[in-house]
Amino acid sequence: MEESIKNIHLAAQYLAAAGKSFLSSLDDDSQSNLAWNAKTISLESRDLGNGMKLTFSLENGFLTWLGTEEKLDLKTHSHQEILTWLTGTSTAMALEKTYAYAVSYELDYPPIESNYKYSFETADSKVIAEKFTLAQKGMESFLKTNNLTSEIRVWPHHFDIGIYTNLSDKLFLGAGLAIPDSLESDLYFYASGYNDGSVIVTKNLPKLSVGSWHPDWNGGTLKSKGVSEDDVKSFLNQAKNAFKENV
Repeated sequence: MEESIKNIHLAAQYLAAAGKSFLSSLDDDSQSNLAWNAKTISLESRDLGNGMKLTFSLENGFLTWLGTEEKLDLKTHSHQEILTWLTGTSTAMALEKTYAYAVSYELDYPPIESNYKYSFETADSKVIAEKFTLAQKGMESFLKTNNLTSEIRVWPHHFDIGIYTNLSDKLFLGAGLAIPDSLESDLYFYASGYNDGSVIVTKNLPKLSVGSWHPDWNGGTLKSKGVSEDDVKSFLNQAKNAFKENV
């Protein structure tokens, strides 16, 4: 699973770079974040102009310029060949700027070599896609039930799908689904609170019945294995209530 996550994470960088290449830079770098499309099982860039988006399918490993016939199988092309295709196709589409493979952050992987070849394990890709869809549905339901607003976006740096929403006045909730890291060894849901710009310390908050406050981080985590949409919603609601009632 680790290698599969790495390859999908790396593939997402082509979409992030498209956002940086063709859109105006924003303070939070959100021009480069991505949407998850559960129907097509794909990651999508923002609209790059005239409805044009660059997508990556977890189902077949293809990059596609949405709305055109242009697509490329990452499994059969090197990194350099992919960049050549992206530059050539974007130029032919008369987009206002030139595609450049560059982002504003560094990944926790060695720099990608020009001859790098992608490999996607079908079973792993299916699990990751299912988790992204679960996260999206759970967060959509949570936001709707609580009359809260937020985009649900995939952030290509740490490759988490998440929300950031205003609970009240200066109180905010950041939550989502993260890939394995120093906190958890498998994909996991997270929730943290911010009051007047400062993170809320969680070690003394009431215990959660779904998930738990993490001992090494100011926030709650919930392992994604075996959880339902209701579990995700309950976890987020309990975290939200704890933040609102204890600040």
